[in-house]
Amino acid sequence: MNSIQTTFPEIDYETPEAARAARDEQAVRLEAKGISCHRETLYRATDGRCVFVIEIEDTEDLKSETPSPAPRRDRINKPRKSRDTSHKVEYR
Repeated sequence: MNSIQTTFPEIDYETPEAARAARDEQAVRLEAKGISCHRETLYRATDGRCVFVIEIEDTEDLKSETPSPAPRRDRINKPRKSRDTSHKVEYR
């Protein structure tokens, strides 16, 4: 199971309340689309400021919303040519 997180740091907004409101608005939009999410409030270790987080744990709901990535092209492993060691140069 994969998870996706979106963060709303307090320092990106005028006030901590504005950051929390932005997180809550985004969570309401996701829930209106039928995507369940979890809201958290974390604190930065460096200065104690808030970071408001939305976490979506079941990303199966998002498959219909996001386009699938282009298929990955596997590289063909070709054998490497061996170095010709018959022309050794001695350095003194």
